[in-house]
Amino acid sequence: MQELKNSNRLPQALLLRNKDSYGLNPNTQVLATTSDFSVIYKTNSQGLRDKEHTFQKSAQIKRVLILGDSLTFGEGIEYGDRFTDIAQRHLQNLEIINAGIPGFSLNQMLLKFTQEGLNYSPDMVVIFINTNVLYRKDNYGIENNSVELNDLSPKQPQNTAMTLYFSKNDPFFNKENFNIVNHSYLFSFLSYQISIRMLMNKLEMNDQRAWARIQQTRKNNRSSSYDLIISRATPLFSKFLEICMQRGIKLIVVNISSHPQKMDFIKNISDKILYYDLSDYLFSESRKQNLCFIYDRHFNKKANSLIAEKLINILQENSNP
Repeated sequence: MQELKNSNRLPQALLLRNKDSYGLNPNTQVLATTSDFSVIYKTNSQGLRDKEHTFQKSAQIKRVLILGDSLTFGEGIEYGDRFTDIAQRHLQNLEIINAGIPGFSLNQMLLKFTQEGLNYSPDMVVIFINTNVLYRKDNYGIENNSVELNDLSPKQPQNTAMTLYFSKNDPFFNKENFNIVNHSYLFSFLSYQISIRMLMNKLEMNDQRAWARIQQTRKNNRSSSYDLIISRATPLFSKFLEICMQRGIKLIVVNISSHPQKMDFIKNISDKILYYDLSDYLFSESRKQNLCFIYDRHFNKKANSLIAEKLINILQENSNP
């Protein structure tokens, strides 16, 4: 009853917002509940949804820094069931750090990488991208087809598809329902069951309406031409590569769009960027089984399992000297 009455897809207490940075509050634990899932999100002392990682790394184990948005963060997925968690259990010779933040664009990932990610001295950096990441309109810091790190701004994500922050403030959730007979166990039990069903139905209708609005927002935000998207993304990937090459870090980019979306321009930037496209594979699998939640369009547990299999192969392939 508490979960249903306090439903919130992305609790505001989880989010860190100040003039210097945007991300997740450190040492925070919140309950996120929708009609699709009820999950506890917990962050470590560095504001990552991960176990604690020291900046000093072991000489015997290679370190992998994972960057991404809510799909990498694991919205709706229990800790331990995300694709990074599954890969970590299979790859004991690697230390995987999940730095996924809901709503992040490439611009914000670059800022996170330079301000915090480099402190972990990673041997590999894996950027998980999808269509929404590229269409988030962060133009600041890009001039003359190059990126000035000093001009990057820690702005919070825009309310684009997959990034809308909404909570259920309907009065229905804040009133007592069906207090029939307090002195009868039978009627109390029936009252409770009816209340649960009513709350679930209300929550499902709210989520259905909310995600319909999100889909419309997605269409509205796709007005930019793909050429413009490429012109924004290319200098950001180039800056990622420049920093990685200076420090001897392998740069890997993985496309996990839920529908076929060719991003071959990434391969054309440099052959030093190791690019993997899983969009065709994920789309093909989605024709056989549902890879997203019913209303929430984030990947479910099965999709995370499929991506984990591919991630394990990618990391094994690139972990050799």
